[in-house]
Amino acid sequence: SLSHNDIRAIHVDAQGILWIGTWGGGLNRFDPTTNRFTHYRHNPQEPSSLSNDLVRTIYEDRLGALWIGTESGGLSLFNKKTGQFTNYLPKRDDPSSISDKEVISITETRQGVLWIGTRGGSLNRFDRKKQQFIHYNLKDGNNVWSLYEDRSGILWIGTSEGGVKKAIPKHKNFIHYHNIPGNSKSLSGNDVWAIYEDKEGVLWVGVWDHGLNRFDRKTGTFIQYMPDANNPDSLSQHDVIAIFEDHKGILWIGTAEGGLNRFDRQTEQFTHFKHDPNDPQSLADNYIFSLFEDRQHTLWIGGYAGKSLSKFDRETETFTNYTHDPLNSESIANYKVRRLFEDSKGNFWLTTGGGGLCLFDRRTEKFTYFTHDPENPQTISGNNPTVIFEDSRGTLWLGVWGGGLSKFDLETETFTNYRKRDGLPNDSVMGILEDEKGNLWLSTFRGLSRFDPEKKSFTNYTPKDGLQSWEFNSTVAFKSKDGRMFFGGVNGFNAFYPMEIQDNPYIPPVVLTDFKIFNESAPIGDDSFLKKSIMELNEITLSYQESVFTFEFAALNYISPEKNLYAYKMEGFDQNWRYVGSDHRFATYTNLDPGTYTFRVKAANNDGLWNEKGKALKIIITPPWWQTSGFIIFVVVLVSVGLFTGYRWRVNILKQRSRKLAIQVEEKNAVEIKLRKAEKRYRTVADFTFDWEYWESPEGKMLYVSPSCERISGYHAEEFMDNPDLIQEIILREDRGIWADHQQKARIKSGLLDIEFRIKTPDGKIRYIEHACQAV
Repeated sequence: SLSHNDIRAIHVDAQGILWIGTWGGGLNRFDPTTNRFTHYRHNPQEPSSLSNDLVRTIYEDRLGALWIGTESGGLSLFNKKTGQFTNYLPKRDDPSSISDKEVISITETRQGVLWIGTRGGSLNRFDRKKQQFIHYNLKDGNNVWSLYEDRSGILWIGTSEGGVKKAIPKHKNFIHYHNIPGNSKSLSGNDVWAIYEDKEGVLWVGVWDHGLNRFDRKTGTFIQYMPDANNPDSLSQHDVIAIFEDHKGILWIGTAEGGLNRFDRQTEQFTHFKHDPNDPQSLADNYIFSLFEDRQHTLWIGGYAGKSLSKFDRETETFTNYTHDPLNSESIANYKVRRLFEDSKGNFWLTTGGGGLCLFDRRTEKFTYFTHDPENPQTISGNNPTVIFEDSRGTLWLGVWGGGLSKFDLETETFTNYRKRDGLPNDSVMGILEDEKGNLWLSTFRGLSRFDPEKKSFTNYTPKDGLQSWEFNSTVAFKSKDGRMFFGGVNGFNAFYPMEIQDNPYIPPVVLTDFKIFNESAPIGDDSFLKKSIMELNEITLSYQESVFTFEFAALNYISPEKNLYAYKMEGFDQNWRYVGSDHRFATYTNLDPGTYTFRVKAANNDGLWNEKGKALKIIITPPWWQTSGFIIFVVVLVSVGLFTGYRWRVNILKQRSRKLAIQVEEKNAVEIKLRKAEKRYRTVADFTFDWEYWESPEGKMLYVSPSCERISGYHAEEFMDNPDLIQEIILREDRGIWADHQQKARIKSGLLDIEFRIKTPDGKIRYIEHACQAV
């Protein structure tokens, strides 16, 4: 039977066997085929027995091994074949043993890493190969009660006093070296201004105000070299900002105020070269910002404060200096020299502080400058280039303080510029290196950036990815022979292999987290349009009165969630996606027309990997009653009946008008027939009369004008036809009243009425007319 009734843990293994952990009765194995229990207890005389009978937790790993956490016996591994236990207990003299004897939680990640939570001993990671435990002190959460790995690989840690903590999987292997207070073997300071790896693979680091450091990779410690007032052969000054090894293996050190140092690594002695105002062949400037040896093995020194360039003669240990000459336009300009560089074609370049990019012809000793022109976008983006770099394709790139990244085409002498608006995290590029895939790595004032020159895309990294800080220092970038990159900044330096910097591969699920009406969260219930949580719905029906509604959404990616990106649109309303950051995880719509829409939202994780499918929700907005189909049908029927009634009434009116019109037409036709008969009767007579003769209809239209009328008046018949008022116009003003009166009488009375009046011909003559009017 069961060994004890106080059960603390239950587990069913891959074979279907039930394992039961009890408080005081050890471990029990229950076989469902026989309904029998097998007991495993602690035996002080048997080291391979269970370490303790107070069992708290049971866990089976992916290899089928059974792990048992006990109250005071540490961790036990059970071999199902042999029935024996391997026990792991804390040992005072062994820091690689488990941290505490009370094991209360166990889990294994997808990568096969076994994690053990203890009561008081914090978190342990077990290395199966070395059989060693690595301890993680959680400070205020050393009682680890639960462990869980989510789909993105984050390990969630439940503690008794520190709440929930998370351990993020390391996709970006940026190693950070910095000063540890009180540790003399750590980096001497944090403001790193120079990094250089010599031919022997030794890394040298220059730190502002903290001298020179030599890094021992085997021990992971630093050896520090500082100025010593009592030792004339020590480093000349604390501020080390340039390091270079020449072809003979000699290490040269540039300082901010102490001039140039030559370092003998065997004797560990420094030889100083400084500026002497009384010696023109001494170093031109004690502020050394750049050191470089060209193909002819000439050592060049860039002076920052003195704005100069110096060439060193090793045999005579003298310097040839190039300083600004106001009378010579081809001399070195009066600007600070930041970086010296020789490209694959043998061109020698200087980047300057304020003077743009400079090309130095060592044969003619002439300086040519490329500067920024605000009116010409194909010039360099600014006059403060910090660094110049040539990639594997032979392309020259410049990092510009405040101007971003510039690509220089030497043949056309034009520049292509990339700025923050193009994806750079910041417009000040401090260092440039190239990886094996041809990507450029850029250090800036706002983290690191990886630039793909073919896609013209940027991937940016922040301190949350393991960077030393946001700010990196000028020209502090170095790539070792094995491809490792080093970038220095204000809080130490980072070292990494570019191929080990992987993007987060997890595609985050997208969920709707809230739905609001007029900025108030909608209730869930039978009386609400939200019958269930918004997360579970695929469709919502809203009234037209709910005219302002808001969606809230989230991507379930907890690795730097502040870097998650979102895009949303309302199909049927929005034409394009609306892109927002993690600080704007909501979408509000107002006064949408009644109809059917689909709201879609998608999201990207912290490295820009998008869940294109995202989440979709159908939205139905019902219309007001006067826009419903029933009401519209009723109105259509009502209007149709009205239109039909009006149509019938209109038809009857038209029929009545048609009958009246037919009568009028008949009467008019009779009059016209009568007129045509009279016209025919009188035309024959009138054509041979010498009297003033014309005919007009009752409407005043001229029907006929006799030849005598044309001859007497001096006007053609067509003129009378075109202008019925012509007769009235040619009658003298004094006689028009008489003529009009007789015309009126003639229309009323039948018979002839004699009229006598005067007219005026076109040539101004006055003629007397005797006219007889007759109404027809």
